[in-house]
Amino acid sequence: MINHLGSLPESQIAHIRTLDVGTDELLLEFDDVMNTARARRFDESLSEEDFKLLQKIDSAADVVASAGAEIWSEESLRSAPEWAALRKVARFARCTLVESWDISNDPCQ
Repeated sequence: MINHLGSLPESQIAHIRTLDVGTDELLLEFDDVMNTARARRFDESLSEEDFKLLQKIDSAADVVASAGAEIWSEESLRSAPEWAALRKVARFARCTLVESWDISNDPCQ
């Protein structure tokens, strides 16, 4: 899921079109990741450092979600600075997490 958030806009659009959903699905999918991360942090199976990286993505996702109704169009996904900032944070986190997680198809290498 983090890979989808950090991918190029056209890849994100292809993903949501495949699912036949709106752009908000990208954030809804990440909500599931955060819910799991909170539980894993509670049982200490996720490190504090990794959780903080996920929280940075969550904060950037909150900015997108609060940007207004126009943010949910495919054109906004391509051009809005909020989406661009979220992609940047997600790419950074993914490239950092690849060191502690078993993530296949690593685009960071």
